[in-house]
Amino acid sequence: MNLSMTFGRWEDADGESLRLQWRRGVFRWLCWCISSQAPANGRALRKEESTVRKVLCLVCVVAFAAGASANTIIDKPPDIGNWWHPVGNNAGGSWVYADSFIAPEADTTVDQLGTWLDAFVYYGGPQHSEVAFQVWGGGDAGPDYTQVIASTDPFSTETPGLNLYVLDVTELNDELTPGERYWFIIDGAGYGDPSYDDYQTGGHTQNSVYQDNGTFWYSNDPAGQNFDGQNLTPEMAFQVYLIPEPASMSLLGLGVLCLLRRR
Repeated sequence: MNLSMTFGRWEDADGESLRLQWRRGVFRWLCWCISSQAPANGRALRKEESTVRKVLCLVCVVAFAAGASANTIIDKPPDIGNWWHPVGNNAGGSWVYADSFIAPEADTTVDQLGTWLDAFVYYGGPQHSEVAFQVWGGGDAGPDYTQVIASTDPFSTETPGLNLYVLDVTELNDELTPGERYWFIIDGAGYGDPSYDDYQTGGHTQNSVYQDNGTFWYSNDPAGQNFDGQNLTPEMAFQVYLIPEPASMSLLGLGVLCLLRRR
């Protein structure tokens, strides 16, 4: 290829700039990605313009999908440090802790759940309790064990100090309804062994982040169904990670598919 410098740009013998050739090559690659067939040499440029528009639309759809998949995090941090205890499997403590939140308007699928736990030595058991993080329904009437919206697998830790643990949801039974009150749960009922040691959780100042009048509840019922402590403050610290409902993501995927199939 013979190259020459014209008005500060490199051109080949036919007077076509290298930048234009590079753009044409990139364009043909994009066309191949969309239609699985690169445009033939000499094809009318008006078709190139139409395909460029499709590429731009595809980029917009992908960007929108990436934005839509970003988590909404309900975050009530432990601003007052260690507070409520003990919770876990031990017969001397509480089996279930609960604290409420209001579902946001946007994302409605629970993806991950987290809270702060301190594996302190309370009863001196052989190991610490196995607990699961869950979301229950029940609304303003309080946590309802018959309405398990989402749950993680049970886990345990021996790490002392107040540490954040975020677990993936492995059981999802329903979507959240925006504006409704739900309950974040630490559930130790039915897990582990009654001799296992319990945890201390973090405390959160009511209405310091969300003006939702959230309250803390606890259950000393071995079945975790009846709550001895109700409407208490401070709140328990926790996090709820939300993503868009599957139907919304399916519509985005359908839009991309339709765009790819158009030639």
